[in-house]
Amino acid sequence: MLVAMHVACVVLVLFSATASGFTRFPVPNDFKPVVVEDQYLFTPGSPGEVDIYRIPITTTCPDGTTLAFAEGRKYSGGDYGSKFLALRRSKDGGSTWSVTDFVLDDDPTVDGLNLGGVVIDHLNNSVILIYVHSHKEPVIYMTKSMDWGVTWSDPVALGDRNPKLKGYSWTAGPGYGIQKKYGNNIGRLLVCGHTMSSLTRSAKCLYSDDYGYSWSIGGGVYGMPYNMSKNAGDLVPGESQIVEMDDGSLVMMSRNTYAFHCRCRIFSKSFDSGMTFPLTEVETVEQLPDPSVCGSILRHNGIMFFSGVNSTTSRTNATLWWSFDGGATWPGVLPIYLNNSAYSCLTALDENHLGLIYEKGNDGHIAFARIRLNP
Repeated sequence: MLVAMHVACVVLVLFSATASGFTRFPVPNDFKPVVVEDQYLFTPGSPGEVDIYRIPITTTCPDGTTLAFAEGRKYSGGDYGSKFLALRRSKDGGSTWSVTDFVLDDDPTVDGLNLGGVVIDHLNNSVILIYVHSHKEPVIYMTKSMDWGVTWSDPVALGDRNPKLKGYSWTAGPGYGIQKKYGNNIGRLLVCGHTMSSLTRSAKCLYSDDYGYSWSIGGGVYGMPYNMSKNAGDLVPGESQIVEMDDGSLVMMSRNTYAFHCRCRIFSKSFDSGMTFPLTEVETVEQLPDPSVCGSILRHNGIMFFSGVNSTTSRTNATLWWSFDGGATWPGVLPIYLNNSAYSCLTALDENHLGLIYEKGNDGHIAFARIRLNP
């Protein structure tokens, strides 16, 4: 009992200190984000003979290290095929980066790995990366780093520790997961994504209450009509990310794959730490366009951010939006790149800077933009 009380106190002190350190911007008119730096991180033809890079994800570690991941697709640009898991690290907020490190190599498997969700366990100072190997017979794996991305453990199949995940057709993110800081289940890790079957595709989350040792299937938003072929306008929530509000509730943002109601994002809420996402709490956000592409959501200093493309018809115009009222309205818009662009992922670099990793152009380049929030 004393050990449990001590752990609970550590959790509360850790997360309370993190929350109290936030500087909340009181006046929206004083909030003027601007891109201060934009550079290519992953370029095709670099070491490893990568044909194309795709699926960028990023996170910032408690020691200030920023990690940037991508799929290095070796021989073609398609989702299927042999891949590297590529990683670069920055110690100065995204200005300079380490050389590309290939953490995993799935060769000679033809139907290779699929990124992925990265989540930080603040209680054990670890970074957990969840990914799927093989589309045809998917196996969900995780690999862990205890030194902020310098070295990584051998992959572990999640189904080895929870039989319900054996053969579970699900893929993470792509993007980052969270560790709950508020309300119930403080310390819970959550990584959201979607199931892979075209007939039953749904936005679903996995969660861990033992610091990432084992994972279980949480709640989500089911596609409808369920277990049937889908048509334009049907509810088919796809690639997803999640954030936590101050009251402990969760907001999940999902790709609107079949343009349900509009060509815009799907938002859903959970009030039980990700176990359920009631249909009464599912809505479309018409202010955030979606031509069916992965986007990213981030909550930082009480402000909600969203990165995506500012088009309802094509993957172009990478853009950052922000909301001062928890996502009810989105008055702020910052263009990032006005030409071909696609998947993206956000991270908070420090109090006054965000990082945005995104697919820049349509030829396999991935860039990183450093965004200053206030002058």
